[in-house]
Amino acid sequence: MEIQNQNPNPLEPKNWLSKHMLLGYVFLFLVLAAIVSGIYYWQFGRVKHLADNSKQITDNTRQVPEVPSDWKTYTNSQYGFELTFTDKWKGYKVQTQVNKDDTIYKFQLPATSSTESLADKNGYLSPFTIDVWNKSAWDNLPDYQKLGDDSMKNNSYVFVVSYFNDPPSGFSRTDLQIDQILSTFKFTDSTTIDTSTWKTYTNSQYGFEFKYPSQALFFEETNSSEDFGILKPGASLPKNPEDFTGVCKIEVWNHLLNPNKLDLNAWFNEEVKLSRSQGNPYTIMSQKETMINGNKVLVIDDGDDLGSYHRVYYLAPSNDFVVQFSITCGPDYKADGTKIFDQILSTFKFTDSTTVDTSTWKTLSGCVQIYEKPDQFSISYPANLPVNDSSKECLKTGVPDVSNILIPAKDPKSYPTIQLSMDYKYIFYVKTADGINYEIVLVDLNNKHTTLLDSFTFKERWYITGDYNTTAFAPEIIDGKYILYNWFNKNPDKPIVGDGGIDDIFGGKIKDFNNKTVFEVPCSLNIFSEVSNLNFSKDNQHIVTSCDNYIYVGNWQSTKKLTLPSYASKPGYVSFDSNTRIRFQDFTKQYTDCRADEYSANLDGTGVKYEGTSYACF
Repeated sequence: MEIQNQNPNPLEPKNWLSKHMLLGYVFLFLVLAAIVSGIYYWQFGRVKHLADNSKQITDNTRQVPEVPSDWKTYTNSQYGFELTFTDKWKGYKVQTQVNKDDTIYKFQLPATSSTESLADKNGYLSPFTIDVWNKSAWDNLPDYQKLGDDSMKNNSYVFVVSYFNDPPSGFSRTDLQIDQILSTFKFTDSTTIDTSTWKTYTNSQYGFEFKYPSQALFFEETNSSEDFGILKPGASLPKNPEDFTGVCKIEVWNHLLNPNKLDLNAWFNEEVKLSRSQGNPYTIMSQKETMINGNKVLVIDDGDDLGSYHRVYYLAPSNDFVVQFSITCGPDYKADGTKIFDQILSTFKFTDSTTVDTSTWKTLSGCVQIYEKPDQFSISYPANLPVNDSSKECLKTGVPDVSNILIPAKDPKSYPTIQLSMDYKYIFYVKTADGINYEIVLVDLNNKHTTLLDSFTFKERWYITGDYNTTAFAPEIIDGKYILYNWFNKNPDKPIVGDGGIDDIFGGKIKDFNNKTVFEVPCSLNIFSEVSNLNFSKDNQHIVTSCDNYIYVGNWQSTKKLTLPSYASKPGYVSFDSNTRIRFQDFTKQYTDCRADEYSANLDGTGVKYEGTSYACF
């Protein structure tokens, strides 16, 4: 029966669709959506989560793709790459789709009569696409979203290639010689950095090297790090160290200890845990392992506003230490500066010198008189240390029960002190070739590494021949985690005070086992005297000492010199009254007996309160 085009009779029974008109429309919409989705999947063969779907072409305006002027060679100046096409692609076009984190280049050919149903609204098919991702954005993608061939990459970008999964006739990779075209992919000079004039930094002690720009300015060179800057062309080094305009500062920490030989993620997590336990917040934006030039690295994005956008950690082949690179750039130089930084990373490599030859190491065995009963020990040590092992007597500590074990030296003039830690894991020694220039050295006996803690210059001999009582100078272990030591003036012309003894000490330091200074003052530190001038809060979050009429408070990260009122301007012995307040004796007012005024104050020197007098003759 033929259905007439007429208004429905309200009395006539309605069919199912007319009864459920809204559901019917929804059903038809879903069917159409499924068909379109199937065609899209058939064409691209992958699920692509775009960062900004609103930027996809969805309106009815025809957008004409870019037509290369030289159709055989496609050159992309924005991202610096080019391709050479074969005759199969004569007349191709390139459609560009810009998203939040990536840019897709669709290489297109006109659809044939049999493939019109698969074409876009402009009548083109895209046999392959190149999706350009910022390298850090790609690295941070979940693995399930990383679809396509990502083997083409440089230091800044990842170029992801995708094809038809089930190509229509005439549009396969073989039909269109796509693999042959992709084999011509190359980066152009616009993104490569000429490193032919770069210099090479070599660290023979820890066995690694990398290249850096020849015009780089070295800000600071220490035993634990190298700090250098790269400048924007035409820029000059800012006078203010906090000003990063036109400059990137790169730090290379050369020896972060990994005594438990953890993998990079586990090691870093332990470092963060330790930092937070000391009251230092640490915000991590992302944490990901990746490969750079064949090296597995850990990349940390800490979201620093100044541009320290990531830190890169390398694990040594011996697994017992880590090398860290980090960068901080001014906003005006961040883009170009980080490209240079990535290029520096691509040249990093460990050298064979990381393998320590212990075949010549010697053995020292004997006893240590620590408690009533001697303790037996046996260690291996570097052969260059002139240890006097002829004595049959038990070794002794500098200060009973708490100090290092004193090892006699065959040549005390060149090696004023050699000391063994109480746990037999470390040797400390001081050496000099001329009696003027000295070095304080740490030897890790377990991991077979040597670290130069500090160096200083002094014209007077300060060792004490015979008993080697140099505990005020040689390093000590604190709580198994830190190294405390004193060092001398680096200016040999500084006037000598007294007899060239402890009064001439220029400064005291506490370092962690990554050779990072956590407390530093311009006076001697001693926790082993009857009345120590160095104390720790009960919660172990702060350190305090006094010298030269000042009080210094540290938090295991930095040290602050307190400014006190004039009536308490000559502080002496200082300790903690609580975790948040200190108590100190002051000698501004002179008493005729063994008394001194006593004050308490907040950790920043405010809130000074008089507490009476106390005994001051020690």
